[in-house]
Amino acid sequence: MTISITTSNVNGIRAAKRKGIEIWAGRNTPDIWCMQEVRAPQHEIDPIFDEFGFEYSTAGKIADQSELDRLNEVCRIKGRAGVGLLSALPVIDKRYGLTMTSIPAVGSRPM
Repeated sequence: MTISITTSNVNGIRAAKRKGIEIWAGRNTPDIWCMQEVRAPQHEIDPIFDEFGFEYSTAGKIADQSELDRLNEVCRIKGRAGVGLLSALPVIDKRYGLTMTSIPAVGSRPM
């Protein structure tokens, strides 16, 4: 089994959307897509990730857009950082933040 993994600095998911990132997603449909510099609040990320689910489903990568697992972390500082992950493969466990560290991460959820 071959698994495709893509990592992208989207430099703001809203700007990437204006440039047609959902078209790229429909053409490439990586099994796992790691995004950095998402830079958007949750209520704006969700509909864009929904569009990615639609593109994956239309391309035949998944049967239904609800099968695209979506995880993201919004930075606490508005307009900064943030990461996202999409997976056409089942995600069996989720963990947010860093373990075994006493250094708080700026954009992470409380540990």
